[in-house]
Amino acid sequence: MYGGHTDLSGGKTAESAAGQQDQAETDMEDKKTSLILDLEPAFQRRLEAVAVLKGVSLRRYCRAAIDRELAKDEAGTVEQLSSDVPDHVMFAQLREEIFGSRPLPRSSVNLIREAREIRDAETEEWA
Repeated sequence: MYGGHTDLSGGKTAESAAGQQDQAETDMEDKKTSLILDLEPAFQRRLEAVAVLKGVSLRRYCRAAIDRELAKDEAGTVEQLSSDVPDHVMFAQLREEIFGSRPLPRSSVNLIREAREIRDAETEEWA
């Protein structure tokens, strides 16, 4: 913990032998970049408690959790991300698939704004 931040680069580990082993492994690995997260104190305590119960460092626990979520997200979007079709063409195809030849029910700007608000609310639930 450093100034209200949790440093996942190896700064603080759960108090366990596994945490010390993780640090030794990290020292032997190639140089990595850091990720610093602003966490609510109660959320950080929950993370630390679960890491201790699992016998792993906070760093290892968080990396595994992020890796699981990333794998799920990538599984659903890799095909879309790797497409050679330009974005505007993909959007037109999707619009045609959903709405057919009917015009959009409302302003596309408002639809995009609402979709972003829904996405933001969903991602806040993850924290």
